[in-house]
Amino acid sequence: MLLRKVIVLFICFFVQIAAIKAQYSDLGPKNNYQSKKSPYYWKNRRPFPGYWQQDVHYQIKANIDETTDIVGGEEHLTYWNNSPDTLYFVYFNLYQNAFQPGSYLDNLQKNNGVKTAYGKYEKTKLGTIIDEMKSGDV
Repeated sequence: MLLRKVIVLFICFFVQIAAIKAQYSDLGPKNNYQSKKSPYYWKNRRPFPGYWQQDVHYQIKANIDETTDIVGGEEHLTYWNNSPDTLYFVYFNLYQNAFQPGSYLDNLQKNNGVKTAYGKYEKTKLGTIIDEMKSGDV
């Protein structure tokens, strides 16, 4: 019985080490997903010449105020245009803004006879608020 426990612990230990070594995420001070060593990065495994993808890196710090039921936070998003074309527009979906009065989803539901009930914060129409946005080499 003791031998079985030792073997299981031994296997778990090596599985964890393998998972840590294979993991390419932003657990450290920099984004290592785009590393030349990352087996998951698209530039390291292009299916054909001329292939490209856009790159996005997110750093999110979020908190929940349980007394007010408000989710707050900060997000830093870095976007790399890897396409051969100039991008004149970049669109962001602010999904939480769909769940408030006057939104496209609200109008769609009303037109389809769906009665929607909004909570005290949705009624204020605040949704997701963007305090600042920068572009270029910042």
